[in-house]
Amino acid sequence: MNELIANGRSRRDIIAELGADETQVRRWMVKLHSLGLIELQTKLRARARTSSSIAWRKDGPVRRLYERQVREEFLQSVFADPKEALHFRSAELSDASCRVLLRKLERLATEFRDLAELDRSLPAGDKRSMAVLLAARPWVFSMFEGLRSRQVEASPR
Repeated sequence: MNELIANGRSRRDIIAELGADETQVRRWMVKLHSLGLIELQTKLRARARTSSSIAWRKDGPVRRLYERQVREEFLQSVFADPKEALHFRSAELSDASCRVLLRKLERLATEFRDLAELDRSLPAGDKRSMAVLLAARPWVFSMFEGLRSRQVEASPR
């Protein structure tokens, strides 16, 4: 619910989206307020004290759980819809190029967060939930790793 509030959803939007009744939403808001995650305002309006773009602690249990579910659910799409994109590239890069790439990914993640902040005040009907998965790491596809091992074994000494 905190994410809905962080994304500018009203109490009425939250009731509709979660299928909860007014009393339950009120309880959740009071709990979030007591945890310092939202600021309750007049007429049971709430303002998030957190960004609309959530970044979990790298070593935290919530991130581990969230990432496991992301792997199971997010990548199940064939990414064929015009509002979807999946780009996978693999290449050999120098250490300097790797550092540049990682900086650019960080900037893109920041731009995503900034866009979410800009759109926070738009009505719920003008927005859709979007997710971005940005990843980069040294990696060799397992099928190629097997070939590489055989080539090393077969090479003359």
